[in-house]
Amino acid sequence: MAASPLEPELRSRLAVPCGAALGLALLLSSCGGAPSAPRLTELSLDPASGAHAGEILTVRARYVDEDGDLGGGRAEIALRRQAEARGQSFSTPLPSAGTPSGTLTVKVTLPVGLPPGSYELGLTAIDGSMRRSNGLSTSFELLP
Repeated sequence: MAASPLEPELRSRLAVPCGAALGLALLLSSCGGAPSAPRLTELSLDPASGAHAGEILTVRARYVDEDGDLGGGRAEIALRRQAEARGQSFSTPLPSAGTPSGTLTVKVTLPVGLPPGSYELGLTAIDGSMRRSNGLSTSFELLP
């Protein structure tokens, strides 16, 4: 099949926009790459020995957030009595100043009226661009 006389012209017109799009993609990727979700490690609770209903539990985790936008996001805390299938979840805003790595600290007031026993606490961080971290969980005792 013979090429149409418009084909070379069409190729040259498409080459400029395609080349510009490729250049823009390369420029954007060289300016920090794709946005990334935060990563959490080393979850700890204070007091580690257990707490009473109504007391404040301090939740800490190390984080890495390569694009530094964890500040302005939020932390989600999940609390579940281990003897039950479902639990409660709470969300709290994070301070707007963000750094690429550090320690995330969240203070949680344990709800009054929770029955004593073994509980599981989960932590997930959501950055300012709504990207979710991996979740971490640990167990603790709610004291009588």
